[in-house]
Amino acid sequence: YFSNQNCKASIFIKDISGRIVYSQTAVLQQGNNTMQMNSSMLNAGIYAVEIKNENGSLIKKLVIRK
Repeated sequence: YFSNQNCKASIFIKDISGRIVYSQTAVLQQGNNTMQMNSSMLNAGIYAVEIKNENGSLIKKLVIRK
């Protein structure tokens, strides 16, 4: 995720029905940011990753295959 400034962000992973299955807060640095997580807690399927900060939000698709 690219951030224009240092800021706090909330990260949510939602299943296809919109239920939050994972959440985390993070401090983003100006520039590109990466996040690692253990995907074994998620079933195979399609999820939405939402990153929210004070400037807005970004939603991306996440596909888990097992």
